[in-house]
Amino acid sequence: RSDRLFAVRLVPVCSPRLVRGRGAAAKRAALREAPLLHDKARRNWRLWLTAHGLGDVDAQRGPSFSDQTFMLQAATLGQGIALAPDALVADDLAHGRLVTLSEAGWPTQSAYYCVTPEGSRDDRRVGLFRTWLLAEAGRMA
Repeated sequence: RSDRLFAVRLVPVCSPRLVRGRGAAAKRAALREAPLLHDKARRNWRLWLTAHGLGDVDAQRGPSFSDQTFMLQAATLGQGIALAPDALVADDLAHGRLVTLSEAGWPTQSAYYCVTPEGSRDDRRVGLFRTWLLAEAGRMA
């Protein structure tokens, strides 16, 4: 059994120090000037920048990381701007370790699912966990 929980949306995030005390213009300037932190595929920044009217920005600048955890750590340490899945950075945003440079997320073709074996359908524990997980995912939407 497979239940879709939520789609993956990418949002640009960085350390609050990169844009401290500055408004929307500073966020746009940061997107034009700060290093862009990439995953190993290096494809998402070009799509996001073009979709948000920043197609003239060099989408290839900045380092790439083989692991998203390292990319997000670099963003948290103020080393640049990462384009990250919103669900993955939700806690960092809530606690002020990261800030978004745009509320406009970029939808991907990926999603998170709750998958359970057919044989576990009558297991009460599995049912309770599935119900809880679907409710939590609904709160994030």
